[in-house]
Amino acid sequence: MEKAYQFLNKFLAIIVISVVAAITLMVVNYITMFPHSYYERPLIFKSFWIFVIIAGLSIALAIMLERKGILKDNKVDFYLKILLAYSFIVSVAWLYVSGSYPVADQSYLNLGASQMLEGNYNYFQEPNYFYKYPHQLGMVFLLNVIYRIFGQSNYFIFGMINAVGVTLCLYLLYKITKLLFDNRKTEKAYIVLAFFMFPLFFYTPFIYGNIVSLLFSLGAIYLTVLYMKRNKLWYQLLASLLIVIAIILKSNSLIVLLAIGLLLFVHAIKIKKIMPLIMIAVMMVFYYLGGQLISGYFENLTGIKFNNSIPKTAYIAMGLQESNRAPGWYNWYVENVYEGNAYSSEETNSQAINYIKDRVTYFSKHPIYAMKFFGEKLITIWADPTFQGLWINNNSELTDRDFNVVNYNIFYGPINALIVLSLYVYEIVICLLASFYLIATRKKLDHIIISLGIVIVGGFFFHLIWEAKGQYTLSYYILLLPYAAAGFTEILRQVNNKLKNQVV
Repeated sequence: MEKAYQFLNKFLAIIVISVVAAITLMVVNYITMFPHSYYERPLIFKSFWIFVIIAGLSIALAIMLERKGILKDNKVDFYLKILLAYSFIVSVAWLYVSGSYPVADQSYLNLGASQMLEGNYNYFQEPNYFYKYPHQLGMVFLLNVIYRIFGQSNYFIFGMINAVGVTLCLYLLYKITKLLFDNRKTEKAYIVLAFFMFPLFFYTPFIYGNIVSLLFSLGAIYLTVLYMKRNKLWYQLLASLLIVIAIILKSNSLIVLLAIGLLLFVHAIKIKKIMPLIMIAVMMVFYYLGGQLISGYFENLTGIKFNNSIPKTAYIAMGLQESNRAPGWYNWYVENVYEGNAYSSEETNSQAINYIKDRVTYFSKHPIYAMKFFGEKLITIWADPTFQGLWINNNSELTDRDFNVVNYNIFYGPINALIVLSLYVYEIVICLLASFYLIATRKKLDHIIISLGIVIVGGFFFHLIWEAKGQYTLSYYILLLPYAAAGFTEILRQVNNKLKNQVV
């Protein structure tokens, strides 16, 4: 069993290192930016090495300041409180400054939840929005509860909930960092790095499941790591509940569930006990019951069976197609093929599967094209330093909103360029530090330390074939923060050792 564990652990570590290194290479060499409009067309530019140099100088400056004792280890708890207060204040401030208004999918969620208060279920009828996209039922349920308490279409309250969610996400990542590395300097480095995670702050006004599902996912990851370290079953039972809630709110969180399942499987081999495998079964039961509960609620409420929706295979087919946005981005295929098959899920699924087979065959016969296609697709979703955080709030072309001087400059003026380029340097720093840590400590990595990396790997390969969007990868990008913090500590350790050797 020990040999099996060592093999699995080494294999997973290699995959995690390779994926994080690939992301780093993309970020160092390219930057993705959007036009100054709501037109969703990511543009790829070659990176100037000046940004890598600035990132390197930033790391060097941080090492120098740390060696000077600028931030004392015994004040970590104090700095954490500052971070949490700061993240909440910045998120709320952005909620006001952005002037964002629900459009596109956000507007359907808002209207569907609001009309439910009036007993109007038009958006749930075939072939309307929630009938086609039943994965949104969890979010419309949450919004409906909020609107019942705070008033119809009070989406500002949801923004405030997101602000709390952002703060708690950063807190949970701190707790995970502390649990994985148990190093005060690493915790301190995490706090400093987290101050600049503006892409997460930008999603505060977004009426979607991004923040709330990320919060529950991080809670599930934290509790799973606690379970593997302390062997208390209630940690994993609660983790199973949290990840199911995350999936109900945003179906892509299924990637986290699968990653947790893999971790528990490897952990069972490591400790030579069956209980982690039983916990996998329990988690899958929770997942099934959660799906049945939410769909059953809406079926009883509306009298509608949500069993003829757009199949998942249609999204995979679309993810393998060209688009006027970028390779693999939304191009209306899922809508068109569903409508073309008279809203039949079965017929749509059959056509999508045939298309996927044809596309895979084409890729195999044209490997250079395939490399270009998937390369551009990955760059557009990983090398956008804002992860669509600014784009998602700039919806002026779909509304009658007026810009004031501040938000006009944020979306169109010189402040916009300053934000994008600053966050690009920040992303380079995060990726370089994370890659350095994983490579430098590759022989010491175990399945618990690479737990976050396994989630990142899942997201990387999932969106390689699924519909592409920068907003999807933000929830994986943020998981690099703990590794980046550990990378800074590892650089500092190696620098100190070399200086000591020189003195000797």
